[in-house]
Amino acid sequence: MIVAILLIPAITFSSALVINRMTDLNPEESMLCSVPGSLPFVVAASEDMGLRTHIVLLFQTVRLLSLTFLLPFVLGFWPESGIVHTDAAPALAISKELPLDAVQPLWLELLILAGSLGLAAGFAFLAARLKVPAPTFIGPMMGIALVKLAGVPLPDLPLWLLIGAQAALGWIMGARFDMIPLADLRRMAVACAAGLATALLVVFAVCVALVLTIALEENVDPLFVSTHQIGRMLCIPIIVAGMLVVGRRLFAVLSQGSDAGR
Repeated sequence: MIVAILLIPAITFSSALVINRMTDLNPEESMLCSVPGSLPFVVAASEDMGLRTHIVLLFQTVRLLSLTFLLPFVLGFWPESGIVHTDAAPALAISKELPLDAVQPLWLELLILAGSLGLAAGFAFLAARLKVPAPTFIGPMMGIALVKLAGVPLPDLPLWLLIGAQAALGWIMGARFDMIPLADLRRMAVACAAGLATALLVVFAVCVALVLTIALEENVDPLFVSTHQIGRMLCIPIIVAGMLVVGRRLFAVLSQGSDAGR
């Protein structure tokens, strides 16, 4: 997780610098186009900041699809001994302890729904008062995460609510892809590829350093992978919020230096 936290700024800044030099995107748009693995946040943040959301979505879509297609081929070069499925008993035990299809009274489900929405709205309001980008996204997500990390037990939401929320999220994100004009895709294709290649080079260099310096476990533990992904998703919005401020000033300094050199 420490390496992942350090990698997020390295990937974002290096890729954003390339994209900013190759396109007419401003520093904020270049940064959001380069953020790894947080599509809902960057879309919400770009809309909240009045940026060109369809351009940000274009770059993030190319990144997402490219990595999805590349991952199976990368795993194909990995030694078979390094991909070992561990016992899934702990995960099954957790699912039995927290059944999502448990029958609950309707009044209790409605109370859980009202409480969850009220808690999310409170955190969204607080994030808006603190001038956090995309407060209606990052506020509820970070608030619920902090409550959970503090040890406060949270009730399971009804299955019908989970299914509905996932379907609504899919519809909303799918509709956003209609905002991507093919003309912009052709115009930005080289910059998309260059930004992604820069990010991959940074990740590859760090991975090589990790392999050379520490002994990595060969077993693939689903619980570790899922915990790492959740931790990464929680870290990214916090880190990016700070990088948007630092990045604007950094790009200004680099632009002044480039103009002075000319």
